[in-house]
Amino acid sequence: TAEESQLINKFGIEDNVAKSGWLKPDSLTALYRSAVCTVYPSFYEGFGLPVLEAIKAGGIVAVSDSSSLPEVAGDAVIYFNPDDIPSIARALDRAAELSPIERDNIMSKGRQQAEKFSWDKTVTETRNLYERLLKAS
Repeated sequence: TAEESQLINKFGIEDNVAKSGWLKPDSLTALYRSAVCTVYPSFYEGFGLPVLEAIKAGGIVAVSDSSSLPEVAGDAVIYFNPDDIPSIARALDRAAELSPIERDNIMSKGRQQAEKFSWDKTVTETRNLYERLLKAS
């Protein structure tokens, strides 16, 4: 956004920020995997699909400990308090300092967590809910 561009310029980090626009799924997956971590600071999420997407791609994710995000992410991420800048900084430091074994452990937990969610499961559960509601009426 224009506001983000202004902040990037204000802090002089233009050379450290890549503006990609829309990405094909394979390109996005590659970015998630190659990043030190994906950071998702959010005060409220209805579900947290981007977090699940990053986890499923095999990336390390640092995420807010609020709303639905802990339910979606389980123990497959590094949490921070989105109201506490030092908490965010500690989470980013931790992500940057993970050993290869720690990274593999978090990614393994991520694969297990991602298996809990799928579009097929969502369709089945939604259909079952509608069938129960129709029977009840």
